[in-house]
Amino acid sequence: MKRTTEWLLQRVIDDDTLSEAAKDALTNAMSDGASGNTTSDEPLPAYLKSITVQGFRGIGQTRTLSFSAGPGLVIVAGRNGSGKSSFTEALDMALRGRTSRAEKNKQVWSDNWRNIHQPKPTKVEVQFVVEGLGPLGVGRNWKDDCEDWQESRAWIQLPGKPRSSEDVGLLGWNSALELYRPVLSYDEMGGKLEGRPSELFDVLWSFLGLEELTEIGNRLKARL
Repeated sequence: MKRTTEWLLQRVIDDDTLSEAAKDALTNAMSDGASGNTTSDEPLPAYLKSITVQGFRGIGQTRTLSFSAGPGLVIVAGRNGSGKSSFTEALDMALRGRTSRAEKNKQVWSDNWRNIHQPKPTKVEVQFVVEGLGPLGVGRNWKDDCEDWQESRAWIQLPGKPRSSEDVGLLGWNSALELYRPVLSYDEMGGKLEGRPSELFDVLWSFLGLEELTEIGNRLKARL
């Protein structure tokens, strides 16, 4: 998926109704500060293949949720207590080292991040298929004597290489993960979409990663 600015730049170039001066102004506004906010190396498309969880949240014994690795919409459905939230939180934890629930209810989450029936070992592992690269694994482990969920040890396994003690920052995913959250629970999505119209606009703007348009607009206003 191309960045918003790249898409908009192409629209400007192709628009014959714009004067050359207008095109120059728009192009300059889109390029200002780009070195600090974007990178020429776009993250390659990655498709989720599986999530494996052990001793984490509502999952004790090792369980794996598998997917057909490719584009499309995936819906995970099941009865209450079947582990849906545990798998989604494991995905969020593996990628970002935190979850929205942990940030919102720190005390409650801190006391219940290990499975009460089989708390050790505790680990999450996520497998992807990356376009042009192949299989990729990321995950987090916790020591048996660890009492703080924030003290996880991240790892990455690139195709044909041993695991390395790195997080997804090595892949250039950090910015994309903040702009395009990998997981939104039913409650979280519903809560964000039930506000006033102005609040709904801001939420959708954020979901779609359109903050770059706001920055471009501000630069044009300043120049004007």
